[in-house]
Amino acid sequence: MFFVNILETTLSCSAVIAVVLILSLTIGKFFQSKYKKGIWLLIALRLLIPVSFFCFLNPFVVEVETVEYEEKEQTDSISTIGKAHEHSESNSEFDNMEYSEKQRKLFDRGHLLTGIWIAGAITFITYHIMCYLILRKKIERESYSCSSPELLEVVNEIFIGEKKRVPILKVWERVENAPFLMGVWHPCLIIPKEKYTDRDLYYIIKHEFIHWKKNDILFKFLLLVANSLHWFNPLVWFMNKQANMDIEMACDEEVMKEASFEERVEYSEIIMACISKGFSSYPMLSTGYVKEVRMVKIRFDNLLGDRKKKKAVLAVWGVALALLVSSGMIQIKEVERVKKSSVIIDYGNEVKVDIDGNGETDRVLVNDVRSGDEAYTQLVGILDSGDEILINYKGYYSSFVVTGDVTEDGQTDVLLIMGDTGSTFGAINAVVLHLENGTWKEYNSDFIENPQISIEQPKSFNREDWMTNVYIGATMIEKNGKIFLRLITPVDIINAETVKCIDASYRADGWYIENVQLIESYYTNKCYKKLLINTYDYEE
Repeated sequence: MFFVNILETTLSCSAVIAVVLILSLTIGKFFQSKYKKGIWLLIALRLLIPVSFFCFLNPFVVEVETVEYEEKEQTDSISTIGKAHEHSESNSEFDNMEYSEKQRKLFDRGHLLTGIWIAGAITFITYHIMCYLILRKKIERESYSCSSPELLEVVNEIFIGEKKRVPILKVWERVENAPFLMGVWHPCLIIPKEKYTDRDLYYIIKHEFIHWKKNDILFKFLLLVANSLHWFNPLVWFMNKQANMDIEMACDEEVMKEASFEERVEYSEIIMACISKGFSSYPMLSTGYVKEVRMVKIRFDNLLGDRKKKKAVLAVWGVALALLVSSGMIQIKEVERVKKSSVIIDYGNEVKVDIDGNGETDRVLVNDVRSGDEAYTQLVGILDSGDEILINYKGYYSSFVVTGDVTEDGQTDVLLIMGDTGSTFGAINAVVLHLENGTWKEYNSDFIENPQISIEQPKSFNREDWMTNVYIGATMIEKNGKIFLRLITPVDIINAETVKCIDASYRADGWYIENVQLIESYYTNKCYKKLLINTYDYEE
């Protein structure tokens, strides 16, 4: 998921951004702004590349919870006709999935968060694009190409010798605005229709020339895109604001590189006048001045301060190293958690349930393995930690599982149904298991007799005594918010049209028989479809 990569990137960069912001606001005034600008460029590029690079350190894992809401409706009346469920099989050993569309409602919060992020990013970038297009349209409507000899002379003096395409000079009929540069591929220098002195024009155009030469508009565009991708991170907003300020101060420093104090004062007055007529916020793809008192104070202090600026080459390399090291140190892991409902029943060759009771989703798989004369059924539990718990049952079987919390202890139990492929009447072996101390354990298979039932009741469904206790079907059902074990046994093995349907609830000493019903014409009337609702479909 792309959004997960975005989250990993923003979390990995946040610590670096925070440190750089603190240093920039404290000791940053002692260093040249062009190096600070370089630092912001490195961070912006990292934010624009949402991939994790190799890291020697163990990553810090952040778990993002994905909740599955499962609702299953079961019939508590045998006379009610159940609906058959279609199933599909996969050749992959561990990737067979079985889901019932009518019985499960899946709500993935990760998808919701992704949608919110996309909507926010689109809104952010759309707003800035619209503002830019509106401004551009105004300029096209209210400006004209410059023909002033004095202005053109200053432009030619500053841009002389430049090989790349120089900006087009336009005069904006609006007076109440400051000069600015806009556009990346077709740059345009906008000068408001106002009377400037030759000295003012020189400094104004020189300032914008530096922006153009250093590709500052492209840099601002990268910052804007990074901000749009990480619009939910307040540190990226602060970074964007500070980076724009450092861009302006780096430009000031370049213009005043060899200037005297008097010239700096004069330049500061011009800047002050431009800021007073500036924009309320930074326009997209432009170098417009912004009305902000804090910026004025910082820029004046930067221009008129008597301290000598230091280089910060080591700081740039340090940030580059920090970004490299931090990359991949934070990983987001999607964790599926099962929200308990009154009934959680699933079935198939593979199910995803909580078998260890820790609230996280595990996998339960069953595979029938046949190799020459050897055959066995393998039940595999794959925990969210990656641990695998296996148990094997010898024999030629066609197997699947039904899962549910029959003990109501928050830990899902597994009913393993093994159809005997050599049986002429569809005999099965049934085993109910649970996970205990990292091992599959079988529940007691003894029945507890119900004295209120007059029909003869079985003693056990022990798979070792299958000749005495023959069963042809098994599943889990729900009645009154409780999960029961259901077993189907023929009254007469030779003629299995009449069967007993046994529903039993779990107790510590065995399975208490809640109900026993005699069902006639079991196969003729396809009664298995309503009795064994949580199994694979029987063939017609």
